[in-house]
Amino acid sequence: MLPEYELLSYEDSRQLAAKYGLPLVKGRRFRTLDEAKKIIHEFKPPFVLKVIGPGVMHKTEKRLIALNLESLDEISVAMDKLMRNAKGMNVDGFLMQEQKAGVELIIGGKRDTAFGAVVLFGSGGIMAELYGDVAMRVAPLSRKDALDMISETKARAFFTERGFRGRRADEEHVIKLLMETSRLMLNEQRVMELDFNPVIADSREAVIVDARILV
Repeated sequence: MLPEYELLSYEDSRQLAAKYGLPLVKGRRFRTLDEAKKIIHEFKPPFVLKVIGPGVMHKTEKRLIALNLESLDEISVAMDKLMRNAKGMNVDGFLMQEQKAGVELIIGGKRDTAFGAVVLFGSGGIMAELYGDVAMRVAPLSRKDALDMISETKARAFFTERGFRGRRADEEHVIKLLMETSRLMLNEQRVMELDFNPVIADSREAVIVDARILV
């Protein structure tokens, strides 16, 4: 029988990531439209709205995320639609985030029975599962390991001076994320698996948009 792991809450995931300098995109939890009205001024549109709760995963496939929201009225409509899509799920509320544009990447980690802590990098978003464009290394990672992981994936095209199709990602920010994820996996033995997907990277930064951490 496979062991059962617990999915960390949004707050716990954010705190753990912050401990290692892993930046999550700005976000605030809320439950009602009145609460949304109180926090909306903290964000620049467009907004992203996500359903959050124990066991709520694969938000894109299950239509538990709304993009390109520009106003409180649009947030209200999205809340109703998302709750219909989440019928039967254990929902804690919603997460409001600023919408980021850039290259979608995935950074992950897991505990392998043979090798111990392993770190993963590749193309992110829904493409991660579709194409399986990933590279893996056993922790701890060196800077060379991180560079090699980038170069072994198709995502490497975005890290060239010209980028690809008008999009470019900064190598140094992604290297830092990979090395800090390696450090987290080595130090936090209770973490059995983590997925930062997507990580949105551009020429100025790389930020984690969605974090899934199992302990």
